[in-house]
Amino acid sequence: EEYVRNAEPFVSFTTARADAIKGMILIQFPPKLISILVNSFFGGRGNCGVTHQSEFTPTEERILQVVIEGALKTLEESWREVYPVSFDYMGSETNPAFTSFVEGQEAVIVSSFVVQLPYADPTTIDILYPRQALKQIATILRSKIQRVGDGRDLKWEARLQEAIQEIQLSF
Repeated sequence: EEYVRNAEPFVSFTTARADAIKGMILIQFPPKLISILVNSFFGGRGNCGVTHQSEFTPTEERILQVVIEGALKTLEESWREVYPVSFDYMGSETNPAFTSFVEGQEAVIVSSFVVQLPYADPTTIDILYPRQALKQIATILRSKIQRVGDGRDLKWEARLQEAIQEIQLSF
């Protein structure tokens, strides 16, 4: 409730279902980022201003959809090393008042990422995770050693094998 209350009046909130943690996530994309991406897509340098509006144009919507798909795919890849989670797009909303994510007083964890294109000002993408959804994997998140695949380091094994084969044995 506090996060949404402090959000800009016009912003893109995307909700996605996170199957393995049995919850939803919320991704906040600022309209400034979408304007920069559209400007860059059409040959601009990305150093444009943001028009004050109440909805995205069809072009901005399409660019936003591409960014959302890429973000969800990247999140899946990033989470894979810690805990395999798949994210399914649920919907997007531009008015924070209409965003349905968690109950009003439920605690959330905000993960912020700064994005900066060469000639543009930096913008921030926020990903919100319900604290309750992450509780079930809290021990995994707190552990110092994360499980990665089957635990084998193939590069290290190849270097070790090469080093062993170079050892001179005398009989």
